Amino acid sequence: WKFMQGGDGSDVFRRVVTIKFFTQDLMQQGLILAYLYSWYNDGGLRCQLCLFDVQHCDDEYAFHFGNLVLIGCTLFSSVCNQLLISAKNKKYYDEDEEVLVCFVRTAMLAASILPFTTGILTMQSHLLRLGPWTIMAA
Repeated sequence: WKFMQGGDGSDVFRRVVTIKFFTQDLMQQGLILAYLYSWYNDGGLRCQLCLFDVQHCDDEYAFHFGNLVLIGCTLFSSVCNQLLISAKNKKYYDEDEEVLVCFVRTAMLAASILPFTTGILTMQSHLLRLGPWTIMAA
């Protein structure tokens, strides 16, 4: 494999983690968004099941405990890349370099969860009903 050659172990590890982020984490965020939209939309699959079984139409919210665990683990997985990849070690960092490293890390954190947060914010408002979590959010 060409990308495995020409670097020490840490360079290869950075490449593998970056490939994992683009091939798994971003795709998984997109698939979760597609699931939430197709199931909890007004004309979604949950609504269509109500035509056959009225008991199926209880108040079910997109952010119930099972979905929150799924979302939390997915976002944690995409953010954990920052724990695995660190800046090159130097004996001395001046204040400007420390601020730059913190800024880059914060930008990477925001970029790693950007597809999911953008998708949630652009979904229709009825999907964002929090149900029992409304009291906690207020």
